[in-house]
Amino acid sequence: MSENTTHGPIPISAVSGPAPSAEKKGTVDSQAVTNSRSLVTAAPPDDSFDDVDQPDSGAIEFVKQMVSTIAENELSLISVPVRSLAQDATNLATWCVQDRELLEKAGLNWQRVEDLPVLSGALRHAQSIWDNNRFQRNDAQQAWSVSSEKAMQTRRAVMHFMRYAFRNNAELLERVTRIAGGRTHNDLIQDMNDLYLLAIEHITPLRNVGMDEELVSQMAELNQELSVYNAQARVEHTTKREHKLLRDRIYTQLKRNMDEIRQCGQFVFWKEPARATGYTANHFRKKRKKNRTAHSETPTLS
Repeated sequence: MSENTTHGPIPISAVSGPAPSAEKKGTVDSQAVTNSRSLVTAAPPDDSFDDVDQPDSGAIEFVKQMVSTIAENELSLISVPVRSLAQDATNLATWCVQDRELLEKAGLNWQRVEDLPVLSGALRHAQSIWDNNRFQRNDAQQAWSVSSEKAMQTRRAVMHFMRYAFRNNAELLERVTRIAGGRTHNDLIQDMNDLYLLAIEHITPLRNVGMDEELVSQMAELNQELSVYNAQARVEHTTKREHKLLRDRIYTQLKRNMDEIRQCGQFVFWKEPARATGYTANHFRKKRKKNRTAHSETPTLS
């Protein structure tokens, strides 16, 4: 999403309430803002928001539209853990409230602050979905594993009989060799079809060397099964990828908002370190403090 893109303000209460209606886009509901500010000012500047309510479906859909134009080559590297960035966003929204007049005077679009809670809630939600799905071995993948193993065993058996039955026919042996060359999922599906047709065409010499015709039926069944399971597995893989892409886009938009707010805050409070501290990244501040503590506790040789 371009930094110049604008949209109607989202009340901070949208994290656990309905998304703003179309007719109110571009306006601010005074009661919603009052409630939002009371929520923000009551928020503690620590990590106690890990169990906040997830946004409703309306807010999620609104965020999806908000981030949909962020191209994949514009995605931010996940340099701060998702839960840390989401918490930092909540803290930053809290910190900003009393500075609104000064920040807006310095050119900050206050919509960036208004969007923080709904974006952080959507980010937590997207991360949970991604975590729940990325390590699951889905039904179609499991079914493919079972059927593909059976198909490879059937292929080996059929080709074993074909190589012997066709040993005096160079043309047929060449066809068997070409079929044996595939290695991909699509190749395995095509192999079942090609071997089935070849077996039907030359069933007599195969019978003569003792091949069970049940293998021919198995190839036809496996060809159908593998085609279906491969298609379903692709859909499941695409779904997982979409979950990750949405998480990354929300992360990117939230980080953009936070970066803009922090830059403005540090500019405004360049002579007031106590206020400027609230416009620094809490995650890295803690990390630096931890590193300093570890360094100070490292024994030295006397």
